[in-house]
Amino acid sequence: MITMSLTEKLKETTKRAHFSLFGNRIAALGAALLIGGLGQQYAERNITKCIEKLSLDERNSYRETLDEIKKESNSANVKSGALANSGAFIFGITSFGLTTSRIYNQTRRKIKNSGEIGERFFETAMGRLSPGYCQYCRLQGFYLAAKEEGKLDEFKKLKEKYGKGCIIPNF
Repeated sequence: MITMSLTEKLKETTKRAHFSLFGNRIAALGAALLIGGLGQQYAERNITKCIEKLSLDERNSYRETLDEIKKESNSANVKSGALANSGAFIFGITSFGLTTSRIYNQTRRKIKNSGEIGERFFETAMGRLSPGYCQYCRLQGFYLAAKEEGKLDEFKKLKEKYGKGCIIPNF
């Protein structure tokens, strides 16, 4: 039985997280919107707390400025909430990038075992989809594995045949 060292496990986990979050640009967009929206909301709450800590005299002397800040803060809070919600939705529909990571790992194993991606494997992993339906997350997993294993030509041929509905380019 082969066991991995802690360093090897950490490298593998880091690589898997990288492919889940950054290997899939749609998941990366969702994560960025979610983090940006939550960060903005956190900043807005701190502005409100700072205003509340001012003495009554300070609040009265800067009333117009503080009213403007509160107005802008409320507007930004609504927008940041929309950003965070959109990000969570996008990140969720991509299964948090895990589909990309799963297909990447399966494809790498397939290539290492047989020396090719294989048309049947590709078709089965893509699933029987209706024409025009884009499976970007899966295609991206195939692309990343094919690129790493030197099988981009085979990937491009298979994508032509089974991935026609997806116009999002792989990178």
